[in-house]
Amino acid sequence: MRLFGLGPAEMMVCGCIFGLPLAGIVLISAIIAARRGNSQEVPAGDKKCPFCAEHIKKEAVVCRYCGRDLADPATGSEADVVV
Repeated sequence: MRLFGLGPAEMMVCGCIFGLPLAGIVLISAIIAARRGNSQEVPAGDKKCPFCAEHIKKEAVVCRYCGRDLADPATGSEADVVV
């Protein structure tokens, strides 16, 4: 069976030529990401949305990720939400 005008042997060679370097790049990227660590700290001026836990601006009244209201419209203060 021929695919893109290439037989099975040619497809295997192309897979090795393009696949192995790509796998190496992915592996190196994973190692670099692991060394940097996953910081769970909220950056200065930000807070976590109580609904989706994404980082948003402290002044936000609506989460830009989940669209939920963060402030009580009657009082203008943040809603106390237990998740």
